[in-house]
Amino acid sequence: MGARMEIIDFETISVDTVGREAIHAIALGGLDYGDTLRAAIVKTGPFTSLILNHVGSVGGIQRFCITSQRQRTVDVRIFGAKVRFVEIQADIEKPLPGFPLVGLPEDGLSPKAAWTKSGFKVLAKGLREHTGAFQVMTGTGPKIIVPNRFAEEFRKHENANLCQTFGQDFFAGWRGFDGITFLTKHERTFSLGLVADAIVNEARVSIFNIFETPKEWLEIQLKDKIGELVARLSSRAFLGEELCRNPKWLQIAQKHTMDIVLWPIAYWLNPFTARLRRQIEKHKERVQQALAAGKKPEKGSDALGWMVMQAGGRDIDYAAGQLGMSVVGIHTTTEALSEAIVDLCNNPDLFEPLRSEIVEVVQKEGWSRAALYQMKLMDSFLKESQRMHPSSAVTVNRLLLGNIRLSDGTMLPKGARMFIAGRFFDPTLYPDPDKFDAYRFLQARSQDGQSNNWQHTSMTPEHLGFGYGDHGCPGRFFASAELKIALSFLLLHYDWQLPDLQDNLFMTFGVATILSPKCRVSFRVRRAEIEL
Repeated sequence: MGARMEIIDFETISVDTVGREAIHAIALGGLDYGDTLRAAIVKTGPFTSLILNHVGSVGGIQRFCITSQRQRTVDVRIFGAKVRFVEIQADIEKPLPGFPLVGLPEDGLSPKAAWTKSGFKVLAKGLREHTGAFQVMTGTGPKIIVPNRFAEEFRKHENANLCQTFGQDFFAGWRGFDGITFLTKHERTFSLGLVADAIVNEARVSIFNIFETPKEWLEIQLKDKIGELVARLSSRAFLGEELCRNPKWLQIAQKHTMDIVLWPIAYWLNPFTARLRRQIEKHKERVQQALAAGKKPEKGSDALGWMVMQAGGRDIDYAAGQLGMSVVGIHTTTEALSEAIVDLCNNPDLFEPLRSEIVEVVQKEGWSRAALYQMKLMDSFLKESQRMHPSSAVTVNRLLLGNIRLSDGTMLPKGARMFIAGRFFDPTLYPDPDKFDAYRFLQARSQDGQSNNWQHTSMTPEHLGFGYGDHGCPGRFFASAELKIALSFLLLHYDWQLPDLQDNLFMTFGVATILSPKCRVSFRVRRAEIEL
């Protein structure tokens, strides 16, 4: 049912639209599910008004588009049903003054299109042509690329903020994206020993349920199966034994993880998000009723228990937090584990050394934290896989809350957003950088005083796989433990190979590398040397 065209409420907001002929107006909150706000009036001056065309809505979120706008600011008045407030997001492609804009005009691409389609090429060009900071035009506006040598200056800088840049890049303030906000504000470290035990126990149950025991080579779409495994292992740590095997929860966790990558398209077009929010609200009511009755949550070793402790009695959204953990935990670990399997298939001489290390360590240490630390070849292998397929070639994504002057005198202005450039393929740091070398970081750790600098979980300017500084990935210890456990089970219980030559196994988006969802591998069961 469409909303009636009458004024309910409005709020006037000004937004800079210089350099653009379109803006997007988004009205949040207040509408019932299924309601559609048909139009709004944009007042651009004393005598001029424009109609915003309705683009779409899901779950009370409305989107409009103006086809022509040349004024510096606009006043927005929304007409519709039960609308409480309006947010304007200006999709501006206005470069920042004082920083060279790097693109690929020679390829006939706009700066934004160049970054989206050929981000690695744009980054390499910028670093080659400029010794200092430069800017690129991303899908969410201009960002300054700061050379890697300045990374240490941002490790603890109070004016370099992660949470607020998430609000712009990942729509963290929108309903349904609450989990992203929660996870950027809270430390995510809980008992690794207890979590490792839980993951091992779940791996023993789920590995054969998911992959079964084919005696002949069986071809599968890799990421589908790995995603199932990671969802179960992660959910065991996040929510405990019962829910990690609940088909409905696993569907929610995986679906939410994959759909959120399509921001904001899925938000407008996929009714799953509306259904999901209804489910969340229903279960939140049960929690509130229990708390009102004086019931107290039990202290647990899973992530839900950790969230209760982090809350400290505050009213937080546990469902949003769990969905956020699914986003940052399931998707990224699925990607890393899938890429590791393909790297092994492309380097089959690594199967036996890795299996030998697993057998030796587990026989000696069991599944203790010491065991995970002693898997040094696997640790080096995973770090090399991460280097070769970075989730982003730039990191330390920050919004500047104040001016920051670099040591070379460059002034980064308040309000700008920035990245630190990685050195993943720098030949001065990594000899033969395009070659996969599983022993690269094992050898680096053997050097005097370097044993802690080149571990899989280490955060250094030389390898920004998990970020750097105060807002580096706090879940990296959990992720590394989960990867080592899962890979151990997959290697000891199965043989793996690529069935035939497949083109474009790896895909790039901007400066991110992912394994193609269509990648197929063959596997068959094998007799494990020991019982894991």
